[in-house]
Amino acid sequence: AALAVPSFIRARQRAQASNLVNDARILSAAVDQYMIENPSATQSSITFTNLTPYLKNQSRLVVANGADIFGAALLTNGNVAISANSKLRVSPAVLPTDNNFWSGY
Repeated sequence: AALAVPSFIRARQRAQASNLVNDARILSAAVDQYMIENPSATQSSITFTNLTPYLKNQSRLVVANGADIFGAALLTNGNVAISANSKLRVSPAVLPTDNNFWSGY
């Protein structure tokens, strides 16, 4: 069991990181669509409410009102970014120190 725990933690971290990147990708696409349909809008004026028509109804992003899985906003002044507050909340000793974070088990 002691050997399996680090693997489970790493798998959870990878899933969380993938979820954050995917949510940012979806919001970025929604911003692009909004800007195409509203060329007179400035990017800094975009709010999450403007983007909801471009997101899947009842998706996790819509239900969470644009927050990531940790509760931090993904959209700030029209820019999509993963906040420093969204970092994975685990002990630094558990985080991988090599470049193989995304590699197979």
